[in-house]
Amino acid sequence: KSDKPSTRPMTLYGQTKPSAASSSSRSATSSSSSIDRPMVRDRPAVPSSPARTNKDNPPVTLQNVSARLDQVQKEREMKKHEAQRKMDAILAQRYQEQRKQR
Repeated sequence: KSDKPSTRPMTLYGQTKPSAASSSSRSATSSSSSIDRPMVRDRPAVPSSPARTNKDNPPVTLQNVSARLDQVQKEREMKKHEAQRKMDAILAQRYQEQRKQR
């Protein structure tokens, strides 16, 4: 993927030409969609219902955005704490095994 931009610097200039615009737009859309797809997959994994309600309610207010942001931040913190607990448990287990061997 890193080779494509270096080998094709003409995509920026080629967009003015109609023949090159179609090929460059195709490459741009394919690369951007491949980049966007994992982000789209990751978001609805945990909070799928609030995202759908946001689409159903078009007016975006500061309260809705801040509430959603708080929710996402709390979920991230919970995930971090969960991961830390798992790591602590694994490290404690290893430490106990090493103590038994001594």
